Amino acid sequence: MKLIQYIDDFRQFINQPEKSNEKNRYERKFVIERLNIKQVESILRYHPAAFNEIFQERQVNNIYLDTRSMDAFNDNVVGNSNRTKVRIRWYGETFGEIENPVMELKIKKGLTGTKLSYALMPFNLDNQFTYNVLTGIFERSKMPGWVTETLYGYYPVLLNKYRRKYYLSSDKQIRITLDTAMTYYKIADYNNNFIQYYV
Repeated sequence: MKLIQYIDDFRQFINQPEKSNEKNRYERKFVIERLNIKQVESILRYHPAAFNEIFQERQVNNIYLDTRSMDAFNDNVVGNSNRTKVRIRWYGETFGEIENPVMELKIKKGLTGTKLSYALMPFNLDNQFTYNVLTGIFERSKMPGWVTETLYGYYPVLLNKYRRKYYLSSDKQIRITLDTAMTYYKIADYNNNFIQYYV
């Protein structure tokens, strides 16, 4: 897929009047296999949309949660247009004391999506981390009651981390993030030592 052509097509898509909704956003993800990070950055730098790097590059960490029947995973695999992703996100070091974790519910409906975010109480991510620890975090955090009730049906299934760079077009209509150095850890209800990982 040609990255330049995608950016141009995406610009035309979001400029359609009937699709303008500030509460929702249009998000697409791609795996770029034939270009290295420097080549992709060069394309962005010389593209007519004039992308500039914003923020500092940082490490992103996520704990993904799912139901026992893996509903979120299965919805994603089959391409269900209406689906919800549940995760805890934080930045910086992956393990140890997590100071500013955020619970995120990413809700996709058709081509658009929205994200609900709620601050969580700090916690430690180490070999003492369990499902019971997680539910305790939910109970002590100031989230709406319906969110806490919903989360009782979700369990930790995956921990991942990656490096992220952020770019914004000069007209501020398109934001692009580039993720590299992805690492995945299996995470269970109990007995997590985080020794085995995949890249």
